[in-house]
Amino acid sequence: MEVILLLVGLVVIATPIFAIMAFFKAQSLAAQVAILTQKVDELRSASGDSHIPIKTSDTNKDNPVIPASELDSPHGMVDQAAMHIQAVKPAEAAASKIISSPKAPPKTASAKIAERHPPHSEPAQSLDHAAVHTSHQEKSFFVRGMAHLKENWLVWVGGIAMVVGVTYLIETVGNNFTIPPYIRVLLATVLSGSMIGLGEWLHRKITVLDGKFLHQQADAYIPAAVYGAGMSGLYGTVIFSALVHAFIPQSAALVLMAVLAVTALALTCRLGPLMAVLGLFGGYTAPLWIGGTESNFILLSCYVSSITLAGMWVQKQSRIRWLTYGIIALHSFWFIAIAAALSPSQLLLWYSLFIPLSIYALVFVPQMGWMLRFHYRYRTRRPFFYAVIPAAVFGGISLLLLERMPALESNALIYFMTPWLLLLLPILRAGRAVRALSWVNIVATISFVYTALWLIHADSDTVSQDRVVQTLLVSAGTILLVLFRTVGQCWQGDKSLLSAWQAVILAPLLMVSSLFYVDLFQPEYRLATTLFLLIGIALLGWFASKLHRLRAELSAAMHAILLSISVVYSDGGELTWLIAGQMLLMSIQYFYYWLIPNIMAFKALGALLLIRLSILPFFPDLQTLPLPQWSWLLCTILPSVAVFAWIRHILKQRGHFLAEWFNAAILHLGVILLFAQTNYLLLGNFNFLDQLAFENIAIFAGQGLALAGVYQLKATSSQSIGLFYRAYSLLLIVLSALCIVLLNTVFQPFMTLNVLGSDWPILNWLMVGWLFPAGILIAMVRFGLYPRQDRWVYGAAAFNIALWAIYSIRQFWQDGPLTLDMPTSMAELFSYSVALIFVGVALTYHGLQREWPWLQTIGFITLGIAVCKVFLWDAAALEGLWRAISFMGLGACLIGLGWLFQRLRLTLDDE
Repeated sequence: MEVILLLVGLVVIATPIFAIMAFFKAQSLAAQVAILTQKVDELRSASGDSHIPIKTSDTNKDNPVIPASELDSPHGMVDQAAMHIQAVKPAEAAASKIISSPKAPPKTASAKIAERHPPHSEPAQSLDHAAVHTSHQEKSFFVRGMAHLKENWLVWVGGIAMVVGVTYLIETVGNNFTIPPYIRVLLATVLSGSMIGLGEWLHRKITVLDGKFLHQQADAYIPAAVYGAGMSGLYGTVIFSALVHAFIPQSAALVLMAVLAVTALALTCRLGPLMAVLGLFGGYTAPLWIGGTESNFILLSCYVSSITLAGMWVQKQSRIRWLTYGIIALHSFWFIAIAAALSPSQLLLWYSLFIPLSIYALVFVPQMGWMLRFHYRYRTRRPFFYAVIPAAVFGGISLLLLERMPALESNALIYFMTPWLLLLLPILRAGRAVRALSWVNIVATISFVYTALWLIHADSDTVSQDRVVQTLLVSAGTILLVLFRTVGQCWQGDKSLLSAWQAVILAPLLMVSSLFYVDLFQPEYRLATTLFLLIGIALLGWFASKLHRLRAELSAAMHAILLSISVVYSDGGELTWLIAGQMLLMSIQYFYYWLIPNIMAFKALGALLLIRLSILPFFPDLQTLPLPQWSWLLCTILPSVAVFAWIRHILKQRGHFLAEWFNAAILHLGVILLFAQTNYLLLGNFNFLDQLAFENIAIFAGQGLALAGVYQLKATSSQSIGLFYRAYSLLLIVLSALCIVLLNTVFQPFMTLNVLGSDWPILNWLMVGWLFPAGILIAMVRFGLYPRQDRWVYGAAAFNIALWAIYSIRQFWQDGPLTLDMPTSMAELFSYSVALIFVGVALTYHGLQREWPWLQTIGFITLGIAVCKVFLWDAAALEGLWRAISFMGLGACLIGLGWLFQRLRLTLDDE
């Protein structure tokens, strides 16, 4: 009964196979009948119409010539069959239109073949083919993948179903029949071999069969699907032979699985990507099916590496671009799992054997080939391969192994091999690497830094000084390797922007970082590290003298390293002097054309010095010097200003745009020095923003307005940074206005004790906070700094002067506080009236002279206020002589104004 069921199963499987064979045979007979029909039509047309000229169809475009070398290969046979299939239908249509002469002999089969395949294709054909190929390449990977899936999804699904079906059949044969085990294995092997033979037969038939129902791409996958089913059957046979029947040992089964996987991968070149998928799946999943109780990770790694190498060889032959990513993903998965499961005793051996092999095969072979040649005829391209991805994966695996090391001894320095391999392998043959490998340098640098830090800080309680010294020495050698690798890349002719930036930044950044790290954590090695940095500066200077294209940038890198040494070895005001001296050195280089640094380095270092000088007043520790305290800022800012002036002079002579930037920097330093030094002389402290006190705000109000006027004046003569000057001026005006608001609200003299009646009259803080700002505002108008806002500026000045007069009158007549709860004397009230009358008369007279009606109006309003005060307030509050003098003075002023108006009217009438 079981044998009958087996035979029925075989019949069910064979039925569609025979159907396919019958279909192909029918297609062959139909093609022969079509050829015979065409010959009969030609003979009939030749005997009927002899006077019509011959008209031949141009079949060259549809039937390009295929070289003999390509005809011999499997791909050439498939391409020939596909082209011939596409040419059948247009050829039949053209044959019906051909009219030949009765004298012309009938064409033989060889003549027809020669007509279909002329010896030389036309140039238009090659151009059209190139255009189609270019447009196909320009399509995105996703679009082409979706188009392929739409055309061939039935074949793929059918192939997968056939693979699953054969697998289940093998399982059924292996488990559910009572026939002897060796017969089960033999039947499974014969069945799988039959499927493989059927796939080979279909492949050969499709390459030679010519039918109108055949599709070029779909038919190429049909043999691959049948082949895949047979290979899956062999996979299952090996698995059941090893696990169920124990015919062969597991190690031998693993070897057989590897052979089958390599065979499936090799068949990719003949049958297409379906076999690649099957090979990768079978090869990388075999250890999951066939495994022992005790895992041999070295043997497993050898197996995975063999599959990977075979896959990379197939990828180079078939040029299936996505195959690289599949190999990288599966290989990385296995190696991460192995690295996490390795015993501590095997870590170092496993790392030494398989990480270099993996880096070689998956990082550099896809771009440079097996021999690591610089010029390689085929390289993987975006988006199919980025060398930085596998490099980062294996760098991470190396760090994982490093963290799992039980005791870090001197042999742990071998973990520096990962960055060394990433830096050295691509330049072994040509001295420089493929440009696509530039980002690998970044991965190597990160791996190196992490490895060095881990080796120094791991087991920090028991770490030996010898290991620290060894790590620092190896780190110094790695930094020099990075320097030679990146600069040498540009020296050898790489003109990419990324390579240039790496040559300028990568090694100098490592040098600077190492110095700061040693200064913080290993200060006993600071001198040795400094000597190493001086060697690096000398090498950079030598490279800059030879490499003209990067001379300015390498010179700037030298100054960056020199600046880091200055920061480490100095503190306080000495650092300011050192930075200023370094800027002087840069200016000398620029003046004598000796290794001229990048001009932006002037600006960067100048900005750093400018920031430091700007914060000096607020941080006393940054300005300490063995000199009297009052001279600290003078001795730090003035030398820097002198250096800035020298650089500005040089740049201005050569017409460089940065000259104006240094001019603005000098002005800014003058502002800082003025603010801080004035605050120190008046209050004994350089920090003019230390606290929101009355004195600080009063000083800042006047200084801010004065400097706003200076910046506005500079904006009128500036060409490139006039907008900056105007913005700075506006900012200072806003800050000064805020200070004036605070002076009249929070620090109002009538409410606080900041100004007392016992202070000197006029020469007090009221003059600093109100009269000086008013005078500066009037000066702004006189110099025409804000021509469109003259009235507003005059109004602000008048407002400040009026407040100053009111506060000063009360301060003059009071003996103590100026608060409103203090009694007001009649002399003080009379003084307010006199002040109002005086201001009103002055404004009115000035408005008459200038013929400014608006100023006359303000003067009359002021006199009106004075009249109201005298008649309403003074009449009630003043007594005796003060009342009489108040009315008499008001009357005299009004009479005088009346006489003045009459004289002016008579003068106007005479004119």
